[in-house]
Amino acid sequence: MGQQDVLGMVGHLAYVQDDAAARVISWHIRGDMDCLVTRSTEAARRIYDDTRGRQQVLPLDSVLVPQTNRPLPHMRNGRSLFEHSGNPVFARDLLIFPRDQESCAIVFANILSETILMDDLDSANNYRRALVQKKIRCPTILTRQGERINAGGKFGGTQNRAPPVTSFKVFGAPIPELFYTLQEQIDLLRQYRTAVEKKEKAEKERDDHSNKMKSPDMIKKQQDKETKEKQLEEIERQLSSTAMGPRRSLKRVLEDAARPLDSITKRAK
Repeated sequence: MGQQDVLGMVGHLAYVQDDAAARVISWHIRGDMDCLVTRSTEAARRIYDDTRGRQQVLPLDSVLVPQTNRPLPHMRNGRSLFEHSGNPVFARDLLIFPRDQESCAIVFANILSETILMDDLDSANNYRRALVQKKIRCPTILTRQGERINAGGKFGGTQNRAPPVTSFKVFGAPIPELFYTLQEQIDLLRQYRTAVEKKEKAEKERDDHSNKMKSPDMIKKQQDKETKEKQLEEIERQLSSTAMGPRRSLKRVLEDAARPLDSITKRAK
């Protein structure tokens, strides 16, 4: 397992949504569930040698690709040859392949072939009888109740009824759609939480800045700033006055600029 040319165990290659179908299909091919599928005969031979022949293997390069587009035997040219019940469906069509779908389809088309799954034994017997009356070959039929009618028409007995599900390996079920819905909702909630955390952080920084601006130290700095701005305005006014007339020398203006604002105001008076 894990090698590039090893596909995996048959029982691990597919999921089945319906529990009843999973049970009877798994039982029907129980002898193949632990078969290891490889992509090449060389890989299959290596596994056979490593396990001293104890591991059954199936190389895909020695498997005939079957025709899988044939309709159910009661269908001809898109129309049903007779009325039937029991919801017949090819068993292989109920398998879900999480990966390597093309290869897995070949594997199970060979293992299950034309095996049909129906609801119950009575429907299956009636379906088979109708096919035989029309000279149409009927494949093996499985039922959701765990019964089997083999291709020769034989049914009944312990060999044709699936035992309790705990006595053999069964295909797993796919992850339900609700899982993906919840996963999407969880991702959205995570995004929302991140956005809320960023908003709260920004609000805290704003509040911290606002509180800092209201502190006594910042208020004093703001007052000093306003005082210096007034001094600058006075200096600019005096410079403008100097430019308008020669009564005050530039030296006098610069001396006044070096004095506090209150001194300049007194002199101006």
